[in-house]
Amino acid sequence: MKSNLLMFAAPRIEYGERALETLKGEECSRALVITDKNLSKLEFPEFVIQNLKAERVEVYDGVEGEPDTTMAFKCSEFARKVDPELIVAIGGGSVIDLAKFARVAMEVNIDPREVRAKLNLRAMGFRKKAKLVAVPTTSGSGADCTLAVMLKHGNSKISAINVEFIPDMTILDYRLVEKMPRRLVATTGVDALAHGIEAFLTKLHNDFSDLFALRAVQLILENIEKSYDGDTAARAKMHLAATMAGIAINNSQLGAVHALAHSFGAVFGLDHSMTIAIFLPKVLRAYIPEQRLEELAEKLGFSKPSHFVKRIEELIENLSLPSKVIETVEDPSGKLEVLIESAMKDLSFRFTPKLLSREEVADIFRNVF
Repeated sequence: MKSNLLMFAAPRIEYGERALETLKGEECSRALVITDKNLSKLEFPEFVIQNLKAERVEVYDGVEGEPDTTMAFKCSEFARKVDPELIVAIGGGSVIDLAKFARVAMEVNIDPREVRAKLNLRAMGFRKKAKLVAVPTTSGSGADCTLAVMLKHGNSKISAINVEFIPDMTILDYRLVEKMPRRLVATTGVDALAHGIEAFLTKLHNDFSDLFALRAVQLILENIEKSYDGDTAARAKMHLAATMAGIAINNSQLGAVHALAHSFGAVFGLDHSMTIAIFLPKVLRAYIPEQRLEELAEKLGFSKPSHFVKRIEELIENLSLPSKVIETVEDPSGKLEVLIESAMKDLSFRFTPKLLSREEVADIFRNVF
């Protein structure tokens, strides 16, 4: 008999203007702070360290750009040497994803390409010796609450998925995003918007994911432009919305927007959030007509799905984000077949609400050149 047993997964969430003070209750002997070089120069790790009650604190700031498997192994080796009882990841999705993998790989010698959703890491020796706390400094990736680790490998992106990757706690401290650069507000915000939309549309959507997805999309549409203009209250709302959208995709997966963006970003080495902004409206137009998209548009107050997509296009323009990849990449058409193949093999592609043919995928890529 087929089981209908389902599970809802999310970390403990602490949020507010001084949420980092929660760390004062996390006493330990050895703590590891994982971040990137830019944040390290801006002394962001100090926000964490001054709230830690640890006898020894080590900082790893070797995260650069979008992480690949080599970077994941280096971070894991560092964590293995420190043998921490507490890992705090402060940064964007790249930092948090590396910390999620390192927490597992410091105990289990495993290649991220071998990790699958049903792989029993406990049976392989994983005992969760270190507590993992995610402290996002951007409002977009949702990595602070998901079971996925995204890594580049060659001309593709791999998605290592396992429930053991979910952080134990995420801390949403509004102070960390008050001075976020406008460009970063725009790109990460649109990424969070795409998460909310795709989580609502995916074949695996459910009552729990719908709840978080819809509220995330509502908050983002109401606040992203104000956040872009520096409104601190709007930035706080965006910070919450990004995690809500992350919880939604954690429980329903993604779709063709991310599949095509993963492909293009990996082949041309582009920022993930930038490619999401380019593909989001074009994939949604390819979905029309589609019942779930009609339902989402209606719940958001739009009379037609096309009006909803038009609003997204206007929003992307207002945020000064590109609508065509030709603005970013020279002569991408020569890689068309590679792009199509990679996109249709992407894990997210299998969950699209409307199955897109190879020619439809090709048309979307041509439409962004």
